[in-house]
Amino acid sequence: MMRATPYIRCFTICLLSASVVYASLATIRVVYAATYYASVTGYAFASTSASGVTLQQNHFANHPPGTMCGSPPSRDWSGDWPWGAQITMANPVTQKNANNVAYTRRVFYLYDNGDPYCTQGMNWADLYFGRYKENPTVNCTCSGVYPNSCTAGSNNVNNCTDAINFGSAYRYYSQP
Repeated sequence: MMRATPYIRCFTICLLSASVVYASLATIRVVYAATYYASVTGYAFASTSASGVTLQQNHFANHPPGTMCGSPPSRDWSGDWPWGAQITMANPVTQKNANNVAYTRRVFYLYDNGDPYCTQGMNWADLYFGRYKENPTVNCTCSGVYPNSCTAGSNNVNNCTDAINFGSAYRYYSQP
């Protein structure tokens, strides 16, 4: 009987280890992220989004649900993403806060819609740059945005200029 004890102990330890490994692997969930190469633009000076929330610098817009793109038309399924869906830009995006201090971000959340006629192409994303302006009572307009809404900032901040300078280009982003 004395000889069987080390074998029983080894068997018990191996069985417990295997159980822990199995339990750990059983809880793993596979999540696939889709990567897109699409037109990404910038906008600013908007206030309330299509979802009804106040826009913030970590928000973005895409096509409304059911948007058809191209010829022959095909459905842009990104328009059916739920409010709050996340995208991660492949390259960091530089934005400026109310004091005109630059910072970068890669993650944005869907809270707005635009481009209902799909002029920007499939999987288009429009990143929100904010509404800070040095003197919001003077020329608070940003092309393509209505109604415009500016918030006072300092150090010559102008998020509309930032969005225009970001421009429109094809960029990579992923959506988990």
